[in-house]
Amino acid sequence: MNKTKHFRSLIDDLEQLASLMLCKGVHNSKTQPHLSQVDEICTRWTEKIEEYSHIQKMRKKLALLKAKKDFLRMQEKAAQAAQAKYELETESEEFTERVECSHSSHLSMR
Repeated sequence: MNKTKHFRSLIDDLEQLASLMLCKGVHNSKTQPHLSQVDEICTRWTEKIEEYSHIQKMRKKLALLKAKKDFLRMQEKAAQAAQAKYELETESEEFTERVECSHSSHLSMR
């Protein structure tokens, strides 16, 4: 069932619920339709449902944006860590070469 049909079905259910809720003598009277509040009640409920639905969509969007921001932050931290690792490895190799050169020159002096 698509969303439009489902929503229409819910509206029909709201109309039925409103008509059951209101008194038959006045606010849901077939003999005095000008006093009926079924449409008014149903409209208010429908607006509340639409508002709630909109809020839920906005919450989902905010959650996705937060997740994206967190992912980008983690990606940046990973890139910084990779750069730091590369720099440490480079320094370590340079230090090892200097030590080996120093050690070699010291041995050759003997």
